[in-house]
Amino acid sequence: MKREAKNIYSVTSSGNRNWGPNFGLAADRISQDFDIPLAFKFELSGTMEDINQFIDILKNFCDGSKRSSKKLDIA
Repeated sequence: MKREAKNIYSVTSSGNRNWGPNFGLAADRISQDFDIPLAFKFELSGTMEDINQFIDILKNFCDGSKRSSKKLDIA
């Protein structure tokens, strides 16, 4: 992770909100430990709204990010 963190655009996590404060904890830790932006957390498989919101986040983030080398082509 240390070697490749600079190549990772963002961290996203799915989980179950029943886990309380542990919901998406791995994403929180990866984001903090490796200075990688946390893009999104969603429950279970997510909803269509979650999916669309996630795509928008990635498009907007990666367009101006110093981590990106080109725009994402998300179908």
